[in-house]
Amino acid sequence: MPKINTQNAKIIRATLDVAARKDWLRVTLGDIAKEAKIPLCELKKRFASPNDIIPKIVEKIEREALRKSGKTAAPLRDVLHDLINARFDVMQQDRNAILAINDAMRSDPSLSYILVHSIMGSLRKMLYAKKLGKTLSSVPVIEASTIYGWTFLAWSKDNTRTLSKTKTALDEALKDFEIRLESSDNAFNAG
Repeated sequence: MPKINTQNAKIIRATLDVAARKDWLRVTLGDIAKEAKIPLCELKKRFASPNDIIPKIVEKIEREALRKSGKTAAPLRDVLHDLINARFDVMQQDRNAILAINDAMRSDPSLSYILVHSIMGSLRKMLYAKKLGKTLSSVPVIEASTIYGWTFLAWSKDNTRTLSKTKTALDEALKDFEIRLESSDNAFNAG
């Protein structure tokens, strides 16, 4: 995965900092440019709106989570656990901003599309990076997205320092995934 350029890194950091302090639906490119200390005209050359910066934020989380996750090829369940757990560890650093952006989805269908599309694409890339995407159909991406979504709900309410509620939700979702996977394998083999 290509490294992020310095200008984009400043923009992403500024966007997260502004989002942590201000209702996402009221964030403007002007707010972000001021926080990043770059001319607004420069920011507008790269992004048409704050929502257009979201995929870059998701890529940042993906990059850091891949760096943080283990390198071993393991069973799918273990890889999903490692990747998703690493994502939440990374996201915790910008928790307030991420929750503010997520809360705005209820009022902005465009933001919902951008977030869901970006996260699913990111999970797909993470699975490919772990050499799972090439051997398995789109099922791992759908499963990873479902597990991620369930765990995100727990994370959004988890105020523990250790993220114990998030980790429990992740384990529960993965256990359910294993049961469904085993059940579908048994049904396929019986037929």
